[in-house]
Amino acid sequence: MIEEIIKAASVVPYFKHGIQRISLAKNIPVSPLVVDYLAATLSDYLKSESLFRSFRYGPMEETQDLEPLTMMAAGQSDDNLALKKLKAQIVGNECLLLISFFYEFLLQKRGTAMVRHYGNLGSEAYQLRAELAQENQPFIELARKFWDISEVIRDLDQNKQFQNQLIDRHQAVLLGKPVVFH
Repeated sequence: MIEEIIKAASVVPYFKHGIQRISLAKNIPVSPLVVDYLAATLSDYLKSESLFRSFRYGPMEETQDLEPLTMMAAGQSDDNLALKKLKAQIVGNECLLLISFFYEFLLQKRGTAMVRHYGNLGSEAYQLRAELAQENQPFIELARKFWDISEVIRDLDQNKQFQNQLIDRHQAVLLGKPVVFH
């Protein structure tokens, strides 16, 4: 039963719809594959265990401490290919979230140089992820359009049009009412 509620209460359609609308309004073309990837990633990061994860992929498991993104991006020369791909994807995702949702905080507290640092770090991480895999989509597009995509996500967070929609839809699901995305 709980699995059905969780599945029905998914926020993926909310994020997908918002990303599509804002990217169209801003004239920033984003492929359907990247929209799907971003919606799933944003949905996943709503879970606290995604933000404060414990790793099950080799050397990262040895500590429960959070690893700084810059250190993770530097990687280890002895990491296997799967771990390198995972680290690059995590760094790209977390830099994108950082630049998107905490842009003003970074700018105010750390300045333009820090914003640029995390933007470049994220873009380079996605580029590396694309190079490490034969299936480089969606990562090549995320690398090339990192700043534009972060602007779309930032507007998703700040757009008055989308405020309260997530809560309203969640309540509708809990009450057994149909949920419509428009």
